[in-house]
Amino acid sequence: MTVVERLEALTKAQADVDTATYVDMRSGTVLCSSSGGEQPQEQLDALCETAKACLDSPVGQSNEAIIMKSTEVIYCVRSTANPVEALCLVCAPAVPVAEAAAWARNLVTDLRE
Repeated sequence: MTVVERLEALTKAQADVDTATYVDMRSGTVLCSSSGGEQPQEQLDALCETAKACLDSPVGQSNEAIIMKSTEVIYCVRSTANPVEALCLVCAPAVPVAEAAAWARNLVTDLRE
């Protein structure tokens, strides 16, 4: 399966995942994305910036980050195969955080293979 196919499989299988985006934080590029609806490029670019801000902050690097808002939960996880890349999931606000984390970790692991 390609990366796009894996992102699409996740958004189809998990109703709570609105958008799955794979980004290159170094270049600020959205590598690929899957969403249940149309996502403006500006929103996808903002996810890339969010991942970079959370995972590569001036304070230090992190491998995972979660942003909880009243309208959505954003979960970012750094790629273990290529540390400048990250997966961002935008989920429904009621999503169990542990489930979103597991989906992201499993997908990042799958992308390594």
